[in-house]
Amino acid sequence: MDLSFVKEQLETFATFAGAIKDFLQLPPQILDQLSSLSSDAPEAPEAPEAPADGEDSAGGGE
Repeated sequence: MDLSFVKEQLETFATFAGAIKDFLQLPPQILDQLSSLSSDAPEAPEAPEAPADGEDSAGGGE
């Protein structure tokens, strides 16, 4: 039996498995980067504030 063929197949599989491992590590890395960016950024208000010109805040009688 030719063991060099088996060795070559195992090396090919190991390379393929390593590529899959690298690919599967991308989503957690991306999420870590996004979470670090969001934690460094100042917190944005959830809802926009009322207009400052007083259109809705004054209940004047017309």
